[in-house]
Amino acid sequence: MRLQRQAPDPLYLQLKASLVAEIASGRYRSNQRLPSERELALRFHVSRMTVRQAMLELARNGTVYTRMGKGTSSCGRSPGSRRKSARAAPRRRAASWRRV
Repeated sequence: MRLQRQAPDPLYLQLKASLVAEIASGRYRSNQRLPSERELALRFHVSRMTVRQAMLELARNGTVYTRMGKGTSSCGRSPGSRRKSARAAPRRRAASWRRV
């Protein structure tokens, strides 16, 4: 998909939609690494900051996840199919002191 610079939508939203479409089509499988910010910037002819903003939106939606030093990977699902977090409830710390 080619980004339309004259379109009313910001470039980062167009890029986000393009990446979501690629993930939904199966181009990137679940847990498969996406291209780097630099590679995506060259491919779509936009700045790295535009790519970064689109990736942050995708991460907020749960479409991709990032690991420091490992890159960005696909979760393999569309943003509309968010699952609830599997995190357990926070554990309470045992009191190391007693009230008298």
